[in-house]
Amino acid sequence: TRRLDVTTIYVPHDQLEALQMSDRIAVMHDGRIVEEGTPKQIYLSPRTAYTAGFVGRVNFFEGLVKASQSEDGMARVETSIGVLACHVPEGSDYGGGEKVLVALRPEGISISMDRPEEGVNVIRGVLEASMFAGDTQDCIVQVDHQEIQVKADPLTDLPANASVYLHLPPARCVIIRELA
Repeated sequence: TRRLDVTTIYVPHDQLEALQMSDRIAVMHDGRIVEEGTPKQIYLSPRTAYTAGFVGRVNFFEGLVKASQSEDGMARVETSIGVLACHVPEGSDYGGGEKVLVALRPEGISISMDRPEEGVNVIRGVLEASMFAGDTQDCIVQVDHQEIQVKADPLTDLPANASVYLHLPPARCVIIRELA
């Protein structure tokens, strides 16, 4: 612990517990560390598809970098659901034509019946399913041939089979070079 200035290694079986208790997390696969960082880095900015899928739920979109980082600090990635503007972390560089994954957590997506004013990364889909889960409403939205998981506000009234709009904030769209 910090108070005793002692380093402790703990192997939890509960991901939430690991995120809450840790200063640093090492994600292991096949006996080797695939990624290491703070809980916030591991969850919000994973560098590998394995880590993104292992720690929490995630939507993956395969794509090609259409335009490398521009003056707005974004890369444009062409995916099956359209071109997504994605935040590029400092020190990263993506070339045009590079195959990547875009990872996006369900809680990072906004859903509404009306088109949002924000014009970047707004897509239209059909609400396939919605389940009240207490502090959230777990939704499945069909966009073309891809199901997208969304965690919505539990007070939002979303009728089944409704046409909905999703906003995927560029800051929440994480580019991963390693394909799943």
